[in-house]
Amino acid sequence: MSELDYPTIKVRLNELLLKLMDRVDHMDGLKLSLSTAQEPTRPVLGYHDLAVSEKNLKAVADGLLVKIDEDRMLARMTEDGAFSQLEASKSRKVILRSYPEFYEALRAYAFAHFKNDSERKARLKDEAELDIVRYKGLVPGKQPQAPAAYQASPQPGPAENTMLFSELVARYIEAKQSDNGISATTARGYQDKLNNFIEILGDLTLGQINKPKMREFRDKLRNLPPHRKKRKEYQDKSIDELLALNLPSEKTLTINHVNQTTGALYSLFKWAIDEELFHANNPVTNLRIKERTKAQKKRDPLTRTDIQKAFMDAWYLEDKHAKAAYFWAPLIALYTGMRVEEIAQLHMTDIYEHKDDEGKKVWVFDVRTESNEKAKTDKSLKNLNSTRIIPIHQDLKDIGLLEFRKRQPKRQTRLFQTLNRSGDKYGQQIGKQFAALLKRVGVKVDKKKTFHSLRHSFVDQFKKKGIYNAMASEVYGHNPDGTRVTNTYGGDFTPTEKYAQMISLLNYPLDIGMLSKSKYARGRNSK
Repeated sequence: MSELDYPTIKVRLNELLLKLMDRVDHMDGLKLSLSTAQEPTRPVLGYHDLAVSEKNLKAVADGLLVKIDEDRMLARMTEDGAFSQLEASKSRKVILRSYPEFYEALRAYAFAHFKNDSERKARLKDEAELDIVRYKGLVPGKQPQAPAAYQASPQPGPAENTMLFSELVARYIEAKQSDNGISATTARGYQDKLNNFIEILGDLTLGQINKPKMREFRDKLRNLPPHRKKRKEYQDKSIDELLALNLPSEKTLTINHVNQTTGALYSLFKWAIDEELFHANNPVTNLRIKERTKAQKKRDPLTRTDIQKAFMDAWYLEDKHAKAAYFWAPLIALYTGMRVEEIAQLHMTDIYEHKDDEGKKVWVFDVRTESNEKAKTDKSLKNLNSTRIIPIHQDLKDIGLLEFRKRQPKRQTRLFQTLNRSGDKYGQQIGKQFAALLKRVGVKVDKKKTFHSLRHSFVDQFKKKGIYNAMASEVYGHNPDGTRVTNTYGGDFTPTEKYAQMISLLNYPLDIGMLSKSKYARGRNSK
């Protein structure tokens, strides 16, 4: 047999979900005190551990136990009749890709059960039933009726029934340009994201758009390949033909990409509701996908006191650094959030004055693997997310970064030419030197406070200001969900927008005038 298609797998999983929900309903013997419990943000216990144990069911609700064992999970699904052993083996990748949403619904139901939240339980069951209807509609020859709870839903008013989605988008972008002054480049970015909806579901009227439709859009988008209009193997295929390919997860759009698109739709409908163009609840609420990722090594940001101690120490004020890179790299990290290797491998041509479509200019760091030189580059980045353009803060210019760059020999390739390569890295010694500086000034040096803490300090500045949006993700070169942040090189926001709305807001307790006196800044030539 061939691999099961995605709609069939979704139908099977939702049928299993309803069966497990009924199983949960019969677990009434155990009385739990969950009045102060907080619903966990991510599940960590596998459905395969549920069995019929009320003790384990509580763990599902609390989200407390061990990581998922994929083999055990698939075995349990075959035991429960969702798939045959051959189907589970042939369709393993697609089942695993669909599993987190299935388990999240089960976990939410278990939590609602122990909280005696019958309304939420009913809503979760209705959603599972509606998913079955929707995905059976995608399976040839199967077109059942929608659940009764949804057949009786009130119809939207006449205004929603007549306005096309494309008209709403046009009004929204026009308002963003006139009220918020977004650039033409940013407007195109919004348009591209929102056009996905029309390409996948068609130019629906607002009266046809609801939560199930948005969920359908999200799930279809999630199974499409990236750059589908540019890559030869995809550009001539329709959306249905692309979905029929059942591509493995590594060949489909990243979760972050999908979340960025649904985020744009959420903003659109929030605006439409505010403008009284859409008279229902926002249909994109709670459609963000939670991605399971391996626990990352945590780094603590440096406190303002730590920063002041480090950069106002004699190593800075009395020029104790042995190389210019040891002086500049921590400062650049503090004002850009760049990783140590991104800084260490900077080329001279990676610093330049950027001019946007409207003629506005700003100096930037261009974080990239390629270069403008004819010579072969040995630069590398952590991942595709890392390619980005970051505006240069005024403090760095006042200290003398541009003068330092100008003083370097014309034929010099890298900004910090005196750094030696260790393995495939240039930044190893920078990290060691900064750790020594932290130790010298009395900052406790451990695995949580390192050079990378400068990046966390940078991010922390914006979190405290409530700035954690698509623009922030572009500047950081990552998203909490991981994977790629933007579709195109340079992102959706211009450097001038990034500078005005983010970089210019940075404020550290540093004496810029004192730092500028360094021989590596506005002083005599660097070593």
